[in-house]
This record gives sequence, structure tokens and C-alpha cells, in this order.
Amino acid sequence: MRNGKQIRGAQYADIAIALVLLAVGVGFTIVAYDHGLGSVRRIGAGAMPFLIGCALCLCSLICLVGALRNRIEVDVSPPFPVALVLIAVVAWALLVEPFGLVPATIVLMLIGTFAYGPIRWISTSIVIAAMCVGCVALFIYGFRLPFTIFGG
Repeated sequence: MRNGKQIRGAQYADIAIALVLLAVGVGFTIVAYDHGLGSVRRIGAGAMPFLIGCALCLCSLICLVGALRNRIEVDVSPPFPVALVLIAVVAWALLVEPFGLVPATIVLMLIGTFAYGPIRWISTSIVIAAMCVGCVALFIYGFRLPFTIFGG
């Protein structure tokens, strides 16, 4: 990282991510179990989310053990870029319904770009346009999700 500091010890970012994913996995399994697992012959609505939650728990535990065993020097990211990425995701979630998929994606990409550093407007514009086209093709035409392209 450009502005990050070096610290010695466990990989704190890996530990934090593993704990968050473990919490998400446990949440998935609890909610899925309430929907019913069904039987071997007739799978219930909660069977697949339950298995996905269990797999997520297992993977996060493996990552957690690996992060706790490794002792290396780690870059500590400055908090401002990390906060900008989180703000970008929240902004997308708040803007996608009232304004549509394309404007929300543009805002997401612009805020995320400011987290990266100096902006090259031509290449950024090309990436944003490609991302908007890809999102519309994938989510609206591919997955048929009920998003509007422009405006709600």
C-alpha cells in the first residue's frame, strides 16, 4: 500500500474477514434451518441455503486457522479508502431502486474510483460504461432481476 504502515503479527484483515464470513455462514444456517431442510427424497426450501451456510462456515474456519498460524508483515490500509468503498456499496443499494441500475452503478464506480487514488477520466469512463453494459446484460437480461435500467 502507498500510505499503509507495516505491522508485525497475525494477518488482522484475514482474521476479520474470516470472522465476518463465519458470522454470515452461521446466519445462513440458522435462517435456512427455520425454512425446513426437508428429506433426502424431497428437499426443503432451506436445504441449499443451509448447505451453502455450512460450506461458508467451513471455508471461513479454514481461513481463520491459516491467518492465525501465519505471522508475517502486513500492510495496514488507511481507513479513508476502505470507508469510501463501503460508502460506494451503500450508495448503490440506496440508489438502485429509485434511480435504476445504470445510475446506481455509475455512482458506485465513481465513489470506488476515488478510493483508488488519482483518477484518469478517460479510462475510468470506459470502465464505467463497460460495467454498466455488463450489469444490464447480466442482471436484467441474463438473470431477469426486476431492476429498471433508468429510473424507478
